[in-house]
Amino acid sequence: MKKLLITLLFGAGLCSCSTYVSQTATSLGIATGIKSYNEADLIVSSSKISYTMIVPKKDAKLGYKRVHEKAVALALKENGDADVLVAPQYATSIKRHRVRKIVVTGYPATYKNFTKVTPCSTCK
Repeated sequence: MKKLLITLLFGAGLCSCSTYVSQTATSLGIATGIKSYNEADLIVSSSKISYTMIVPKKDAKLGYKRVHEKAVALALKENGDADVLVAPQYATSIKRHRVRKIVVTGYPATYKNFTKVTPCSTCK
């Protein structure tokens, strides 16, 4: 009887510590866009770069997409501070539902020769 009572109290204690999260209202996404009437030349490097990122524990829970974005940013910063990675390819190592290692390859590119576009130049 004593063991049964202790087991029931222990089970009730575990159940009472759970957290329930719910949302009472949803918000609509407002469609906003940034418009820029500028043109720029994209200069793509002919050499392909490769960057290997061993994902630290603090970043392992970020998720697949954000870890990829961070790996691309670090690859661009390490290889000449380019603006964009053209034709990126990812090799991802996942263990126990966490991203452990990412290898990013692609062509770094930079934007140059920014010019303001007049309305008539786009009406060709």
